[in-house]
Formats: sequence, structure tokens, C-alpha cells
Amino acid sequence: MKEKEKRKRNVIIFGIEQEQGENYATLEEKLRNMIREKMDITILSTEVDSVKRFGRAQNNQRPIIMALTTWKRKMELISNGRKLKGTGISIREDFPQEVQITRKSLYEEMMEHRRNGRKAYIRYDKLIIEGNENNGNKKEEDEKEEIEMMEDETKGGSGSEKGKRKAETDLELELKKDNRKQILKKTITRQRSYSGSRVVLNQSKLDSFVNNPQSTSQQNNSQPNSPLVFQQNSFQTNERDPEPEAK
Repeated sequence: MKEKEKRKRNVIIFGIEQEQGENYATLEEKLRNMIREKMDITILSTEVDSVKRFGRAQNNQRPIIMALTTWKRKMELISNGRKLKGTGISIREDFPQEVQITRKSLYEEMMEHRRNGRKAYIRYDKLIIEGNENNGNKKEEDEKEEIEMMEDETKGGSGSEKGKRKAETDLELELKKDNRKQILKKTITRQRSYSGSRVVLNQSKLDSFVNNPQSTSQQNNSQPNSPLVFQQNSFQTNERDPEPEAK
């Protein structure tokens, strides 16, 4: 499992000619340029963990192992590998040695199924055949693994459950305040209609009602027949009071 974890963000690239005097910087730049030009994918230098050649040279071409910083970016390259068809360049995942051997042994069987008209492919170290019920468990395991990999890379990005609840609580509080403001407006209109007098508002009193409606409610209940009036540091409404309706 450790070996698999170590390789899960790597890709192996074949068909890139090795130039004389090649070093890390020139090799990385060459790979990023190739990916941009032939695959239409822009890889930033900060998204590349490391690049190096390995194995024996064939026609002055040694494979390159490219380690990316995220599994998601690696899978984007793998899924777009078909764009390299006909270029002499190929890209594949970096599998452990035992998995590579297993995959090679499954290749001929996979091709036989394809010749018989079945959709077949190799996923990691298993042969998947479309319509074969025995593939189900393996497919679910692979999908679960992919989800876990993505969750590992995005962990912390969405915040904790406590943080989410706090945000929801703050939103609920604001909604309650807005509702209290609407209640206050209706109360003022009603009191003005009954009293025929002007209503004097004070911002601090208004805020007090919105933030703590119980204390304001108790104060108004002590004088049930009086209009709703706020006085200290007040400003008056300029509208003319409506005439009381004839009964």
C-alpha cells in the first residue's frame, strides 16, 4: 500500500528524446511545453514535484517519471493521453513492478475479449469486462479509492462541521433580525394610526429592539395605550400624519 501511495501522483512518459547537456530545469520545461502543445493542458512549474529519467536508453530515449503535486492533475494527463496518438509519445500511470507484470499477463486476454465484440480494459491489476457481474465489487472499490484520493487532496478546504454550523447560525440570526425590523415597521404604522401623533425614532432604540426584542416588548406592554415612541438623540419623521378614519 505504501508503494501504491508513493506512485499515485506519478506518470511515465515515453518517446521524449534525450538531448546532450539535459538537466532538471530543461527537462521539466520540455515536458510542460510538450503537454501544453500536444495535449492542450497547461501545467505550472509549481504543480510539478519532480522529473527524472530512468531505465535503459532506446534510440536515445529513456522513459521519464513525472511526479505531480495532485492526483487530480495526474488523472487529467492520463485521461487525455489519447491526444498523443500518432506523435510517437505515450503516457501511462506509474505502477509497481508486480502490477506491471500482472497487467502484461492480462493484455492478451483483454484483446481476445475485444476481438469478440466485448468492451474490456485493465484497471490497475484487474481485467474489467463489460457486463460481467464479477466486476462489480472491484469497480466499487476503485471508485471509492478515487473519491478518497480526491478528499485527501481537498481536505480542509471546505472547513469543519463546527465552522459550517457557525455560519448557518449567523445567517439564521440575520434573518431573525430582518424579521424583527419588519415587525417594528408594522407596529409603528399601527400606533401612528391610533394615536394621530408623530412617531419619534431613535437608532439606538431601534437597534435595541432588533437585537433584544424582549426588553422593548416589556417596556411597551407597561403602557399598552400609548404610542410607540423613542426619544433620546432622536430624529422625527417628516411625513404628515394621516387623518383618523371616521367611524
